Amino acid sequence: MTAQEKIYANSLLAQGRTQNDREFLDEIFRLFGVKNVVENPENIHYFTDCKQFITVSNHPYGTYDGMALVRMISEVRPDIKGLTNFVLSFIKPISNHFIPVNPFQKSTTNKSSLPGLRIARKWLEEGHPLFFFPSGQVSHIDKHLYIRDREWQLSSVKFIQKAKVPVIPIYFYGHNSWFFLLAGLIHPLIRSLLISSEVVNKKGKIIRLRIGEPISVEQQNQFKNSKSYGKFLYNKTYELKDSNSSRSI
Repeated sequence: MTAQEKIYANSLLAQGRTQNDREFLDEIFRLFGVKNVVENPENIHYFTDCKQFITVSNHPYGTYDGMALVRMISEVRPDIKGLTNFVLSFIKPISNHFIPVNPFQKSTTNKSSLPGLRIARKWLEEGHPLFFFPSGQVSHIDKHLYIRDREWQLSSVKFIQKAKVPVIPIYFYGHNSWFFLLAGLIHPLIRSLLISSEVVNKKGKIIRLRIGEPISVEQQNQFKNSKSYGKFLYNKTYELKDSNSSRSI
């Protein structure tokens, strides 16, 4: 990204409140030269079939993941909100779609995440949908040299399990730069500090995602143990890899 483009980007963020959320996100994706592709757009109707639902997704890119979900889902469900780190919650006019939580959560009792979870619970109880990135952190290189989410956090998994609403898995293809991923091997904080550079280095990138079938409450009730339930959701998300029809958004 040129210096001129960076100046324009800062100006765009400053003036964002004059645009609606869809126009703003369209402009952000255009500015940074990024495209969204839904691999199976025929499944978008799931977001209108259910009054209340929760989506769960892997988290390969960071900022773009949340923006891509809002851009896709808000087209049919403008009341969508998601739990993300605090950065997206500061960007107007899309801040109303994000509920900030602590991105460095390490335990199921981290008090800094509790206010966000309380807001999310109230939003869901009022009949609205939510999206989750249950890892709480961007995907990284694991000990087997695979690029995947860390184990999904029990605080998020327990919240989803207690919600008793359909869960829709959504899989994102791809990953951030190798520099970003290798820096994360040194310390997760370094990776987080590089997130902004991962926003501006995606020119020409196509962010592809696939929507899975809703998991019914009856299916979810088969799991009494939250840890096994979390692994089930994790695996259902990562199983969404076969491509079908697709369209750009």
